[in-house]
Amino acid sequence: MEYPYNSLALRTTLRLSQSRVADAIGVSQPEYGRIELGRRQIGTHAQKLADLFEVDIDALTEPPEAPEHDQGYVSLTMPVHGRPIDRMRLDFKCESIEMTSKPSHMAGNKDAYAVYCPGDHMAPRVRAGELLFIDPWRAIKSSDLVLVQLNDNDERAIYEYISESDQSLTLRSLSSDEPVVLEKFEGQVVHPVAGIKFL
Repeated sequence: MEYPYNSLALRTTLRLSQSRVADAIGVSQPEYGRIELGRRQIGTHAQKLADLFEVDIDALTEPPEAPEHDQGYVSLTMPVHGRPIDRMRLDFKCESIEMTSKPSHMAGNKDAYAVYCPGDHMAPRVRAGELLFIDPWRAIKSSDLVLVQLNDNDERAIYEYISESDQSLTLRSLSSDEPVVLEKFEGQVVHPVAGIKFL
C-alpha cells in the first residue's frame, strides 16, 4: 500500500536534503526516504514535518488530486523540454531534449515534464543545471516557483510567483529586488514547479 504525501515538493522547495529532514524528525535517512515515497505512514512525524516545512498538517498529508482524465495513467519517465537561450531563458519551440525519470508522486500525470534551470538567477532556491519537475495541473500559490511563457515566441523562464491580475503577472527573480511584471496574453503558459533534483 502507498501513502501519498506532499513531503517531496515541500522539502525541495526549501532546498533541504533527505538527511536534514530525517535528522529533524528523528529517523534514519532511508526511513524518511520511504515516507517520502509513500511506502511508510507518516504517523507521529506529521507535526514535526509540518513545523519543519512551515505548513499545516493538511497541506502535508492531503494527497494532490490528479485531474480526472489522468486516472489510471502511470508512467515512469517524462520529457525534458527547453534549450537554453541565455542564463535566464529557455526556448520551447523544439521537441524534448531528453527523457528523465519521473518522481513517483507524478507518475499519474501524463502532462508532467521537466526543465533544466538555465542560470543562477533563482539561487539559492534553484541553481543552474538543476532539474525542475513541472506539474501543469498543480494550483499555484504565492512564492511558488513557476515556469512562465515570456512571449509568443515560446521563450520561458523560471521565476517566483507573487500575484496576478486580469492584465499582468507579478513575479520575482532572486537576483534582483525589483519585481518582474509581465503582461498576460491569451494562451500564456504559467506552470508550477512540483519538485527539484538538486546537483
